Amino acid sequence: MGDGIMACFGDLMPLEDHGRQAVRCGLAMHRRLQELVARWAQDGKEGLTIRVGIATGEVYAGNVGSAGHLEYTVLGPTVNPARSED
Repeated sequence: MGDGIMACFGDLMPLEDHGRQAVRCGLAMHRRLQELVARWAQDGKEGLTIRVGIATGEVYAGNVGSAGHLEYTVLGPTVNPARSED
């Protein structure tokens, strides 16, 4: 994923409004970034932008890897449909 963040809503315990929660989270991230960019501008610092992609569907969730490197993740066609247009 590079420098991205992946968040899953409802992967350990079912969450009926997972889509709504994901949208609320994305909007909150944008609001907070706008606050930070305004503060950075006052200090003469450069701002940045983010993009938020939301996909819903079933995933396989659990620990993946080996004894040397094990991590919790999600897999499946729903997980990473994003594409860059840069």
